[in-house]
Amino acid sequence: MSDFEKLKNMDIEELHKKTYIAPRVLEALRNEDFKRLGSRARALGFVKIIERELGMQLDELRQKIEQYYGDALDYNSAFVVQESKSGGSKIFLKLFLALLLLVAAGYIYLDKIAPRFTPPPAVTAEPNTTDNTTEQSREPNLTQESLAAAQETNTTQENNDSEQTLSESNASQTTASTEANETNTSLEDEANTSSEENTTTIDSELVRPSIAIVPKKRLWLGIIYLDDYKRKVYNTAKPIELNTSRDQLIVAGHTRFRIVEDGQEQNISGKRYFIYRAGELEPIDKKRFKLYNKGRLW
Repeated sequence: MSDFEKLKNMDIEELHKKTYIAPRVLEALRNEDFKRLGSRARALGFVKIIERELGMQLDELRQKIEQYYGDALDYNSAFVVQESKSGGSKIFLKLFLALLLLVAAGYIYLDKIAPRFTPPPAVTAEPNTTDNTTEQSREPNLTQESLAAAQETNTTQENNDSEQTLSESNASQTTASTEANETNTSLEDEANTSSEENTTTIDSELVRPSIAIVPKKRLWLGIIYLDDYKRKVYNTAKPIELNTSRDQLIVAGHTRFRIVEDGQEQNISGKRYFIYRAGELEPIDKKRFKLYNKGRLW
């Protein structure tokens, strides 16, 4: 039986006491639910602690982790693909609007500008009638006057029709532009909403960091939670696991101790101050500690 199979059969609480790794993290490792571990480095760090504390060789588990994170989809690349799709929709909309304007211009030209006025046929005088000579001499003048009046009427009508058509075209363009702006705004809102939902889903799947303080001998440790400023005091030689779901200030006595954080360890000596917030543990000086603690050292 491999060491990985032995790990699966061990009690979670017993593993927690020996490795100081949170039970939910141990359960995720045993069930190969690597997406809950956040990153490849964190997962391999947990495996290293288990191997060191229990004397196991978990090469099989390490290979599974390497394979999972090697085949996992990169979220940043997926997000870029989504942005390119949104840009393609905008280009399609612009092409559609340009085609619509070309069709409108062609209709205006064929229906309003291309037709021309055709003058009526001229009246021909009868050559054999002597008495109608005067009337014949007047008819050409009357015909010319009627033609001029008809041309002026046609010109006025064409101008009115052109103005009306241009007004309709401008109104159509304004409506199309408004619809385009509304469509773009809707697409951007949907993209932002999708981005926020994806970010919320990914953040909710990540496991909070597992942080334990392991004293070399009896250690005095004080904790101040920043959400209600309530205090908690330890005076013990046993390991202390921090509640990483709450932001907090931490002050430790002069005893030497170790900080075990997601597979990474560091040795500390002397009186030290820390702040834990947004999933990160950061060392601070006495002045900053006093500032965060409303002007008090403890």
